[in-house]
Amino acid sequence: MENTMDAVFDASMSLVGEFSNFDGNTDDRNKLIWSFLEKIHRDKNLDKVSDFRNGLEWMNTTQPLSLHKDLKGKIIILDFFTYCCINCMHILPDLKALENAFPVERGLVVIGVHSAKFANERNTQNIVDAVQRYEISHPVVNDNGEQMWHQLCVNCWPTLIVIAPDLRPLLVLQGEGHRSLLFALIEKAVEFYSKEGILSNHRLTQIQITKSFNASKLSYPGKIATHENSVTFSDSGNHRIILIQKFGSAEEKILTIGGIVSGFKDGSFSDARFHSPQGVAFLDDNTVIVADTENHALRKIDLKCNKVETLSGTGAQGFNRIGGKKGTNQILSSPWDVCINSEKTIVFIAMAGLHQIWAYFLADTSLWGRSYSQGVCAAVAGNGKEENRNNLYPMSSAFAQPSGICISDETNAMFIADSESSSIRAIELGSGKVKAVVGGARDPHNLFAFGDTDGVGTTAQLQHPLGVAWNQNNQKLYVADTYNHKIKEINVKENSARTLKVDQTLKEPTGLCFFGQKMLIADTNNHRILKYDPESGKTEIVNIKLEACKPSAKCKNIAKLDKISISPKGGSLKMNLSVILPNGCSITKGAPSKWLLSPPDTWKTIKAGSEEFQLTDQFEFQVPEQTTEIKSSNLTAQVPLIALKCFVYYCTPTSTCSQHEFSILLEISYEEEASSNASYDFSHSIIS
Repeated sequence: MENTMDAVFDASMSLVGEFSNFDGNTDDRNKLIWSFLEKIHRDKNLDKVSDFRNGLEWMNTTQPLSLHKDLKGKIIILDFFTYCCINCMHILPDLKALENAFPVERGLVVIGVHSAKFANERNTQNIVDAVQRYEISHPVVNDNGEQMWHQLCVNCWPTLIVIAPDLRPLLVLQGEGHRSLLFALIEKAVEFYSKEGILSNHRLTQIQITKSFNASKLSYPGKIATHENSVTFSDSGNHRIILIQKFGSAEEKILTIGGIVSGFKDGSFSDARFHSPQGVAFLDDNTVIVADTENHALRKIDLKCNKVETLSGTGAQGFNRIGGKKGTNQILSSPWDVCINSEKTIVFIAMAGLHQIWAYFLADTSLWGRSYSQGVCAAVAGNGKEENRNNLYPMSSAFAQPSGICISDETNAMFIADSESSSIRAIELGSGKVKAVVGGARDPHNLFAFGDTDGVGTTAQLQHPLGVAWNQNNQKLYVADTYNHKIKEINVKENSARTLKVDQTLKEPTGLCFFGQKMLIADTNNHRILKYDPESGKTEIVNIKLEACKPSAKCKNIAKLDKISISPKGGSLKMNLSVILPNGCSITKGAPSKWLLSPPDTWKTIKAGSEEFQLTDQFEFQVPEQTTEIKSSNLTAQVPLIALKCFVYYCTPTSTCSQHEFSILLEISYEEEASSNASYDFSHSIIS
């Protein structure tokens, strides 16, 4: 198989280079891709991909899938990922968009092949948590042992391998940023393999979104921060921020901002939308700064005006490693945590997506020999290479997915959880010097120096830490050692680490802070907030009484196969579609309810439904005349099909929010007696 993968890899690299050279010339790009498909298809020296080995654990499926049985006749994208990897997270929106444009019935199947970097990531239940947290809806297999990784000669995350319907490898793409090539290739591949008669439109009933086991009201809480008697944290899985005023008192008041579905929208607390927010920090009594991670934005919560506004970022991912633009003109990449200097002039940002530290300037400021204007957002440390490199000059240093930051006024330093190097780093705020604290390795390229060992300097080992907090009472730093499921105390004067004995079982904690003498911990995969007393070692679960909408336990998925006839001369097809909600229910405002229709490529859309989702809507298509005789063999049949999916989010009178989805596969047959003006009416009632 190695020779096959070498040949496909070389051809893929050539295609990537040539594709980018054509820039906006669609015709030339299409010709290039068609030629590429023909060349690979005619090459008889390419071996078929062997099947997944037996005994692997699968997610989002009712049973293991076989390349040679279930998926034969499909265009398959294997996404080799490890769930800690920020670059792997970045391509998930591309894959989701592909799946919406080319559903299974049109011939495309995406399979996530999880190949772990860290020991903690080999555990299937931890992968299930990641699949749910990142809202992955395609099948995922735990390639524990890396059998498929080695068979296909994969050597980095993420790697996408496209497999043709005849089960031979077609394309290899490494890293992120290949969205336009992927869309262009899949579109032409559907056409090409349909003409070759080997693309199958069969359904895969085994695919089923994994149901959440979480019975708590929180969903993967992330970072947490305090200010006087207030506490705020990101309820990341519910895409919202929770703020508790007068925390722990009889007058405690809880505010819910955003949620429970993702979006990117400013406005009132109920109208605003976030997407998997992480870092939070109080600027003052009335202002909270938020790292809105998957919206690639820095947001501000104004508690006086009860509104959310965007400070920087556009909602789209950027790749610029310098910055310097003001406000929403500056594009960001996966900001993961935030902290604010004592002068309240700088918001420091752990920009995980670019492996850098950035800053948003709240006032005209000088920092490390450079001057910045108010409203500017720019990189201030790290050259963008994924390394564990320290340096006297901040922009000559390098980080590896920095994911947690905090400031110590007592030491005049900023501490950083550098997750992919499994180390804690520091930046001297006076000079900008970047230095090591504990963990990691002396070799800046070694990002595999992880473990679970107390000690000094590099003899101390961590595993993918995500959170840091400074305790000014005892002048110690505390770390959420995420993949070791522990909290560790760092003596920054001695560069030593020791493990705390927390009397609760932690599961991938990601955030922590101090509220007086007590530590608050975001116990992420246990969906809860803990309060820990360092003196007594006692831990209690914080009871958070939320009245806001929560996801229902069920997410129904109903499928239907239907048929309709039309004249061989073609004509038009009107589809009148409606959904009937249970009594007293209403559409969830701001939720991504939608109709998704995928007609055959040769059809022209006359009416594409309403701009905003409606419970009753109409679609109309121009159907071309029948040009070739339809074959009856089940693999080569080219019966025109319309794949319809509907996603409905609705709220009940008791403020419980539910998601319901259903799909229709509408088969079109040409019949001499049929009308040229066909109509299809479908009404679906949701039963509560």
